Amino acid sequence: MKLPYGVELIPLISHKDLRGFFREIFKKSWLNIFGSEVKQVSHTFMKKNVIKAWHYHRLQTDWWYVVSGQINAFLMDFRQQEFSKPMKITLTSNKPHLLKIPPMIIHGLRVLSEECHLIYFTDQEYNPLDEGRIPYNDPRIPFKWNGPIVVGEGDLKTNLI
Repeated sequence: MKLPYGVELIPLISHKDLRGFFREIFKKSWLNIFGSEVKQVSHTFMKKNVIKAWHYHRLQTDWWYVVSGQINAFLMDFRQQEFSKPMKITLTSNKPHLLKIPPMIIHGLRVLSEECHLIYFTDQEYNPLDEGRIPYNDPRIPFKWNGPIVVGEGDLKTNLI
């Protein structure tokens, strides 16, 4: 799978024994992965069929980590200010990865499991002036959210920056 420029999917290693497992999801020495200082760490809990779409950042890079559950992440390169069919990447706690989402990559997600916990690291503190938003059902995006979905207020907003 060819990822958009700057997007990375980094496998994480689990050390298992009879007690369970140990997994590192961030170390300062990984700045070669993160590329800069981590400024914020956030945790979101979502239920099945929740979607969070579409948004992007001009400056901020995100790194997503699914703690438990499973999502489909959808990505579109928006650096040329054009819409395309989103690329799908499945993230699951059973096969842990960090997903790097650089600036100007439109992203969204859909929860596939009954519940999902997602932690994301960012290299900027959240700034609403840095966030562009596109409604989840924008006709310019060649994509349909099939089946039942749960949307929030932010999924209806338009704010191209």
